[in-house]
Amino acid sequence: VRLALYFQRKAPEVSSAFGLLADRALLKVTQVALGLSEQTSSLPLDDQAALIQDRLDVEDLKDPEKLDELLNRFAAIWEIESPSTSVSTSVPSLILSGPSVVTIGDGLLASLQKLRIGG
Repeated sequence: VRLALYFQRKAPEVSSAFGLLADRALLKVTQVALGLSEQTSSLPLDDQAALIQDRLDVEDLKDPEKLDELLNRFAAIWEIESPSTSVSTSVPSLILSGPSVVTIGDGLLASLQKLRIGG
């Protein structure tokens, strides 16, 4: 969330792909949202800028609707790549856990036996 909020605040001020490359946080959001590997950072700067320009019109960052679309894509991909701990630990454990045994306590069983059909 912190990365997305920072990007939302700073991205409209960026005038070129080099502006995104100059800031680590902006670059991280850009890489995730555009599906660029972190390994692209080892490319020459001009090649990195070209990759970003091919996938993103930097002027779109000034449009609030297009910026929101990009941030929604970032958030979705980020959550898939690094799910939050509450989701990642509870869902798989529920799905992958073996069959559980449910028992009825003696008190409840005795109460049920005292019930009469029809009243």
